[in-house]
Amino acid sequence: MAEKSTGDWTANEASDYTKYCLMGMDPDKE
Repeated sequence: MAEKSTGDWTANEASDYTKYCLMGMDPDKE
């Protein structure tokens, strides 16, 4: 996901990315 530009993200992707960053979660290990 990090390779995408923010403008290409859906709202859900942006929300998930923010959640994982802020909470220190790894979406690949969920």
